[in-house]
Amino acid sequence: MACCSATKRHASHAPALLLGILVGASVVLFVDDGRMATATREHVLPRFAISPSRGAPTTGPSDNDTSVVTPPNSSTCNCVCSTGAGSNATNTSSSSSSSSSSSSSSSSSSNSSSPSPQGGLGQPPPQREALCRQPQRTCTFAHASQQLLCNGTYPQMITWADQAKTSAVGQVFKLAPGCVDGSGACLFDADPAPARQIIFMGDSQALKWSLAMFYWLSKLPNVTCNFTGWEVHQKGGYYNVSETVFGKQDCGACDSWRAVCQGPRRRVELEFLRMEFLIDSELTTPMRIHWDHNCAKDRSPPCKYYWNTQLFLFDLYLKARQPPPDHIHIMQSMHDCARRSPSDFRRDMAWFVDLLNTTLAPSTNVYFWEAPSPQSARQPAEYRDVTSQACMQWMNAAVKEAIKPFVERTAAAPNASTRGHAGFYGAFDSYTPTASRLDLNVDGVHMRPDWYDTLASAVIAGTCG
Repeated sequence: MACCSATKRHASHAPALLLGILVGASVVLFVDDGRMATATREHVLPRFAISPSRGAPTTGPSDNDTSVVTPPNSSTCNCVCSTGAGSNATNTSSSSSSSSSSSSSSSSSSNSSSPSPQGGLGQPPPQREALCRQPQRTCTFAHASQQLLCNGTYPQMITWADQAKTSAVGQVFKLAPGCVDGSGACLFDADPAPARQIIFMGDSQALKWSLAMFYWLSKLPNVTCNFTGWEVHQKGGYYNVSETVFGKQDCGACDSWRAVCQGPRRRVELEFLRMEFLIDSELTTPMRIHWDHNCAKDRSPPCKYYWNTQLFLFDLYLKARQPPPDHIHIMQSMHDCARRSPSDFRRDMAWFVDLLNTTLAPSTNVYFWEAPSPQSARQPAEYRDVTSQACMQWMNAAVKEAIKPFVERTAAAPNASTRGHAGFYGAFDSYTPTASRLDLNVDGVHMRPDWYDTLASAVIAGTCG
C-alpha cells in the first residue's frame, strides 16, 4: 500500500506530460501548456536505497512517512533470539513491520545474494535465524549487532540509579553486570592488541565523549596521554590537506583533535573528528571545473574534488591513513533535526552508509551510536522543536534500519582478514538512560560529565570484550 499511496500522491500533483527526453544528466519535460522544464534524473527516476552488494537497489520508504518508531525495551541478558518470539515482537508498529517486509522482498528479488535490508523489528528473516542462535558474550559489539538484527533494538548495557532512590550526587550511570573491566587497562595489556587507533565522530556530544575517553585513559597507572594536534590551532594543517576550505560551523568549540596514550607495552591513538551533520559543507576542497582550467590531468577523474565534509573526511583524510584506523565510533548528531525532514534524513543516511562502505578499509570497524535524549524544558524556546525527543527517536530508528544489511553482512563474516569490507556494528542504547534521568541534563542537550565517563568505559568494555 505504501508504494500505491506514493504513486497516487505524485500523480495527483504532476502536470500532464506529453514528452520526456533524456539529455545527459537532465530530463527535458514538455508539459501540456507548451512550456518546457528540466529536471535532474533524481527528480524523475525512482529513489532507491543502497544495498551492501553495491548492485541491488531496493525501493525506499515514501517521502511522507514521518512516523516515530519507539524501540521496544531490550534486555541486558545474553538472549537467544528466534523468529517472532519474545515480547519485542508484539511491541512493534504494524506499519513499520509491513514496510520492512515490503523492502525485504524487493531486495531479495533484486539480488538474492545480498543481505535482506530489513526484516521487521523482532522478526528476523530466515537467513538471520542462524545468526540469532549464535551465542554472544554480553556487553560486546557483536552482542549489540545481534540484538539489532534479531530484536530491532540496541541492548541496555548502561544502567542508572533511579531518581527516587538517589540524589544527583555521585556516579549515577554505570556499566551493566556482565561487562568486562571498563577501566581501559585492557587496551594496553591484552594480546593481541584490541586497538591502535580509536576515532570518535559527531557533534558536541561526541566531543565530550572523546575527551572523557582521553581523561579516563590518562588516569591509568603507567599510562601517559598527550594531545598531538588541535584543529583550532593548526587550521588546515591539521588535516595535512593544503587546500582545505572551511565553511561556517554551527557547533561551537567542536574542533577536531588528536592524542596519543602511551603505556608500558603499547600506545593507543585517539582522535575526534567533527561531523555535526550527515551531509554538510564545513570541510571541503576548492571546486575543480574544466572552465577554470584547474583539473588535474594526471588524475582520474581529473576534476574530482571533495564538496562536503563527509567526502573530505572519509574519501580523502582517512582513506590516506596508513595503517587504517581500527575503530570509528559515530554518534548520531542532534543537529540534523534542524535541517532534514524524515525523508531527507533517510536519503542522507543511505548515501552516508554507502560512502563508508566504499571508502573504509576491511580492517576498520565502524559503530553507530544513538543520539541521546534532550530535555526540552531546559532548552531555549526556539530550539525545543529542533532537538525534540520525537525527532531523536525517528532519527535513531532510521539509523538502525539503514545499517541493518551491513551489520548482517559483518555478522555473517566477522573476520577482517577475509571479509573484504569494513565491519559494521550496532552499539549500546544511549537514548533510554538519558531519557530516564532528564534531571541530570545540564542545558537541555548535554548530560553531566559522569554520563560521558560511562560512555567511555562502555567503548572500552565493548572493544575488549
